[in-house]
Amino acid sequence: MHRPADQLHIRHAVTDHHGFSGPPSSVCAKPRVFGPCATATRSLVSGMRPPPSEMDQYLATLFSQDLHPAKKRAAENAEVLGLGNISLSSYEGHLLRFLMRQIRPKNICELGTLTGHSALWLLESLLPGGKLTTLEKSSAHAELAAEVLMPRARELTVEVEQLVGDAVTLL
Repeated sequence: MHRPADQLHIRHAVTDHHGFSGPPSSVCAKPRVFGPCATATRSLVSGMRPPPSEMDQYLATLFSQDLHPAKKRAAENAEVLGLGNISLSSYEGHLLRFLMRQIRPKNICELGTLTGHSALWLLESLLPGGKLTTLEKSSAHAELAAEVLMPRARELTVEVEQLVGDAVTLL
């Protein structure tokens, strides 16, 4: 899942904790990571998802695993690329969509699209006629994402704009 604000917080927390240098974060004035969050932070930095906890396993039972074919394809593409460990789980996708629907967004910008898995959940939270703008550095990942995003956007009567390149220069 691509969460720019969380990534800034985690990056800063890791920067402070491990002594790496990096830009200061406006998201968290006193970054400290303890307990389960520290484990999750180390896992995110290493690119590995922590093993599912009992809570993860329980939450997974609460949500339907019957995913739209586009979501299944995006998840399969992530597995083929070796990126499955950073893809959203079903319950994380349901939670993301639920939270975004509370906001009732007309426009969403996602940084880092990969295979489009999280973007598909975001599409479902847009109001009709809404727009999702995705930024992806890799043209190969952007092509895979387009294969699942564009047809689903037409089904949902929303728009997708994909921008390929470095987000720092695109923004």
